[in-house]
Amino acid sequence: PLLTLHIYKRHVLMMVIIVWLVLLGYGAYFRFFMVLPQGAATILPEMSLDLTDKKILILSPHCDDEILSSAGLIQRAQQNNSNVRVVITTDCNSRKIGAKRQEESKKALKSVGINNDNIFFWNLPEKDKSSQQNIKDSDVYGLIKSEVESFLPDLLLAPHFDDTHIDHKIVGSSVAEIIEEEKNIKPIVAYYLIHYNFLKYPSPSGFNPDDYLLPPVRLIGLNDEWFKLTLSGEEIENKKEAIFMYKSQLSIRNPILQDLLLDFIRQNELFMIKK
Repeated sequence: PLLTLHIYKRHVLMMVIIVWLVLLGYGAYFRFFMVLPQGAATILPEMSLDLTDKKILILSPHCDDEILSSAGLIQRAQQNNSNVRVVITTDCNSRKIGAKRQEESKKALKSVGINNDNIFFWNLPEKDKSSQQNIKDSDVYGLIKSEVESFLPDLLLAPHFDDTHIDHKIVGSSVAEIIEEEKNIKPIVAYYLIHYNFLKYPSPSGFNPDDYLLPPVRLIGLNDEWFKLTLSGEEIENKKEAIFMYKSQLSIRNPILQDLLLDFIRQNELFMIKK
């Protein structure tokens, strides 16, 4: 024959390496960068929880998480005569402006109908990066358990336990553990996500009020169900005004932090409920 193909061991090895690199690259893409297209919002189920005459507890690690995650839900719950209690767990004082940030949260929450009597500050110190190895925090666990047992909420909103910020992860993991261990504590628990992959969540980043907030592909599992709470035009506008009350955050010369606040002015809010 005019053309003869000789396959040597080095060719086989090279092909194996190429396939391995392709699979590794796809795995990395799936793990860190793959996001749902905006069209997926049409198949994301609507959150249909009854918010009438309910007791709702919102756990917020920092001053602003409560509005970023749930300002629309708060407005709707208030309109349906629900009792909404907000607990901010840390002192938000890593930059020595904790008191200012607390005042901003009070103003923002007042703008969506929450008075100061329903806002509580635990003033726990913020964690630093060295705390990443110790997710278990007995103080946070004990305070959350006591709060849930005394308030007995019908609906509990907490950070997702896979949130990449240590303060969020501690609160979310504590809630998940309490619900698993305490069989007599059975509120509906809806987890919200703030910090994940700053390059790809939320996507697209920045001020995109016509877009939807969608979950990262990596966090979509068989035992978790994600829901969107589609907001009205008035609810979106009120949420935007509340977010702009966090002047201490928006004034920082950090484009990632500024975008993070604007990221959550979307057509919906996003919650995960374990099956």
